[in-house]
Amino acid sequence: MSRKRKEPSANDADISMDDVVTNTSLPTAEILPGPPGDGLPMAIPANSGDFDQQELDHDDRTPIPDPFSQHQINLTADSNGPKIRLQRSNRYRQMRIVTDEKPAAKYLQAFRDAGMKWRNEDKAWTIQLEKDAAWRTALDIERVFLDVANGIRQDNGLPEIQPLGR
Repeated sequence: MSRKRKEPSANDADISMDDVVTNTSLPTAEILPGPPGDGLPMAIPANSGDFDQQELDHDDRTPIPDPFSQHQINLTADSNGPKIRLQRSNRYRQMRIVTDEKPAAKYLQAFRDAGMKWRNEDKAWTIQLEKDAAWRTALDIERVFLDVANGIRQDNGLPEIQPLGR
């Protein structure tokens, strides 16, 4: 059983015809950050001539790079020396290991044994994340990353890095 909605009429005691709004369209607005310290966004009418369109097109948010680095480990005692980085690409659903210097053959074999492939255009060792259990691949590659990084650090006479924490 469907119910019909009662339309307001001039005879209703609480509602006058002046209170009934029909076919009203609201002006569009662009949400911009307000003044510093204000804490609230500021709405600017989209067709107002009081501001420059370029201000609306500017986005203050910093985009997240893809791939983004999850971990970075120095391979030598020099903080400006070579590093190894663990990266994740959400766009391509893959994990990457990037080294500033080519590791020894035993470490390259560790990457291959983990199922990673060298991508020359990215200059990185990559592996696709599993569709249903991406966490499993990510955890396995974090272990390989840590093992290789600690192996190279030991070869350079440096202490091991503790397992990566969350």
